[in-house]
Amino acid sequence: MSSAAAFARATALPEFVASYLDPDTGILRNLDGAVSSDDLAANESELAAFRAIELLRRPVKPTGNLRQLQSIYQRVLQGV
Repeated sequence: MSSAAAFARATALPEFVASYLDPDTGILRNLDGAVSSDDLAANESELAAFRAIELLRRPVKPTGNLRQLQSIYQRVLQGV
C-alpha cells in the first residue's frame, strides 16, 4: 500500500482509531517495527505464542474480574 493510500485510509477513520495507526503504513503502531499487516500478524502470532507459554508457567493472580483479564492481555501482547 502506498503512503498516500495509507494516509487516506487512516484519516478517513475517527480520530480515536486513527491515533492508533501509523500514518505512513496505515497499520497499527507496534513495538516490533512491522511495516505491513502480514509482518505484523506474523510477529504478533510468534510473540503471543511465546508469551502464552510464559503465562502458563507463571499465571496471573486469579481475581475473576476485569483487572485479571487486562493483566493477561498485557502480558501476552506486551511485545507487540
